Amino acid sequence: MIIVNGDRNGCESADSVYIKVEDIPLVTLPVDTVICKGNDIELNANAGLQYLWESNEAFDTLSNNKIIFRNAKKSIIVKLTGTNGLCSATDEMAINVKDPLNIPIALSFSGEMIPGIRFPIMLNLPSYSFKIKLAIEYDSTSGIIESHSIKSGSVIAKQFPSRTGEYLLDIENTKQESAIIELQLNPLLPHDVRTSNTYKLKLAEQDMNCADVQLQDCTIPYMPGCAWTYRPINALPTYQCIIIENMIHLRSAFNETMHCRITTIDGRTIHDEQITMRSGEQYFVKLPPMNIGMYAITLQGQYWNQTLLYPKTDK
Repeated sequence: MIIVNGDRNGCESADSVYIKVEDIPLVTLPVDTVICKGNDIELNANAGLQYLWESNEAFDTLSNNKIIFRNAKKSIIVKLTGTNGLCSATDEMAINVKDPLNIPIALSFSGEMIPGIRFPIMLNLPSYSFKIKLAIEYDSTSGIIESHSIKSGSVIAKQFPSRTGEYLLDIENTKQESAIIELQLNPLLPHDVRTSNTYKLKLAEQDMNCADVQLQDCTIPYMPGCAWTYRPINALPTYQCIIIENMIHLRSAFNETMHCRITTIDGRTIHDEQITMRSGEQYFVKLPPMNIGMYAITLQGQYWNQTLLYPKTDK
């Protein structure tokens, strides 16, 4: 800016001054948030300014632009003022401290599981408003959780990619209704000697804000008739076979013709049958009358050749 002065004698004088206009500094705190009672929270401000932190609760100042509240007991109001040496600006935020919400979540089922036959499992959710990521962990060598559906209630449940042996759900229950999510478990026939007659699923919390989640696992019994001592030979996981109460249960991943042959231990054929199989569907072969002894059941498809040793122990 230039200032010019004159007098009656026609003389003039001039002077100038430079006026610099500084930008108002940008001071930004996070949006209002919720934490559980007893938790810590750390707040950070942008670098490059001189800050003054103010709050209704005591805090630890770690640096000019960082503070931490430890073991929060009640809600907190934080005020932050930043200056660049000439101008200043202020921002505020609220930290709402709440008691943890007690959320019981349980897996349940009805009946006994048979390998090769899909088995429904219920995930029971309480009537609270919450959002949670939940993992259902399972033994992928003995079964696969294939899908889920909402059995009752109005929760939103989305599946997310996860590692093998884990079914990861993002669940939101904003309408505060109790709900049941049905999981479809496809039990597989183990390809070795089975040492346990149960199948266990485990719940694991992934992400939950301000909640005490009580997770109840479940252990599912196999049907007593499942013949875990039958040791398949050269079996592919795309095929499933089990013998229950004098009936062979078969399922193939392919559309093909299956050849089923039953022989005595000395090689005498007592049953020979061709089965036209459709992918994913289950078929049954009734065992013929057999004396007590050891038998070989040979199943041969387009890509599959399996032999089961079947000990006939009763008449």
